[in-house]
Amino acid sequence: IEVGNLTNGRVPYVGSASGRLVDSANLTFDGSSLFVSGINVVSGGTTSTFGADIVTRHFKATGVSTFVSSVNIGGSLQAVNGAFSNNVTGNQGTFSGNITGPLLNISPGSGDDGIILLNSAGGQNNDFSRIRQVVSDDSFRIENKSSGSYESLLTGIGGAGVKLYFAGNEKLTTTINGIEVPDLNVT
Repeated sequence: IEVGNLTNGRVPYVGSASGRLVDSANLTFDGSSLFVSGINVVSGGTTSTFGADIVTRHFKATGVSTFVSSVNIGGSLQAVNGAFSNNVTGNQGTFSGNITGPLLNISPGSGDDGIILLNSAGGQNNDFSRIRQVVSDDSFRIENKSSGSYESLLTGIGGAGVKLYFAGNEKLTTTINGIEVPDLNVT
């Protein structure tokens, strides 16, 4: 066996034409780690190459990546810029910047209220508001947490009217005939 033509740190293999041991800079071993680069995958006449962008515990895709099945992410998904098309689903998410699209669909589990939380990031109770679709009475509510717990500012019930509140107390209700104002005081 002739080994004089082999390079230190490279993994030898049998050359296809010569039958001798040869090596390549694309396959190296430093005593503890095996390094592979220049992996070619041929499918349907198209060759794809995996190269230096594949790093242990990290995957970096440059250009467009298409996933034809589910992608499970155990940590966070971060996008510097770009767009998601079709459905984006999950049980929790944090977005900064603008969210645009023809439809923002909040679909909780069966029997759960649909909630959009709004937080002005001031850290005080009055910095928290929410828009809520209540399953129990089919109402739509806009609520604020300034008192320490969420109180309705506006409640709408399909076919039954709208109620306006001040500090959690109902002040005006729309009816089929007009409006009702409890404890009407005119000054």
